Amino acid sequence: MPLLKPNSAEFRACLQRHSRSQVFHWTPASRLASVLQHGILCPRELDARGIGYYPHGYGRLGKEQDFASHVCVSFYPQRGMMKAETGAPAVIVITSAVVVIDGTFYCPENTAKSEYEFAELVSHTSVEHLDELFEGSTEWKLRDWQKEVWIPDGIPVRAFSEVWFRGEAERDEAVVSCSEVAASLPRNIRFRLAPSWLHL
Repeated sequence: MPLLKPNSAEFRACLQRHSRSQVFHWTPASRLASVLQHGILCPRELDARGIGYYPHGYGRLGKEQDFASHVCVSFYPQRGMMKAETGAPAVIVITSAVVVIDGTFYCPENTAKSEYEFAELVSHTSVEHLDELFEGSTEWKLRDWQKEVWIPDGIPVRAFSEVWFRGEAERDEAVVSCSEVAASLPRNIRFRLAPSWLHL
């Protein structure tokens, strides 16, 4: 795991208070084999390695460059973004320990909204900023389901625990498409159907 924040114990205690052990990142299932091979990499790193990816909108032209050295996860899967995907989505389940990585910042809503600029958000790095994402000091529920966490550089595959799919056919297709990288994967990663509360 990358370097953690100096006061990482406070962040872990915050996550425990909110009963949050997982965060989520979605990718087109067609790109899953690449993600399982390289981890979740920021756009700048993907460009440097010549790895193809599907860019998404940030609310205004040029804003994507501000966020190009970070990757986004959320405490609730971003269904709105997935609905815009024409192919099969894959939801990667990740240990919430990644939100304690040094340099991570916390956005109170969707960063694509025009009022949120990188220069302001990049300073939202404290345990208080993380705590403010939730409705109360011990609440599991988020103040806004689109709240985001931005992590510098990327997330290693060893932080993944599961990958969720809409149905058996899409899961089975992903098993086949990822077969070449399967031998290198941590044994704990499971491909399974999304739980019923998540309507993909």
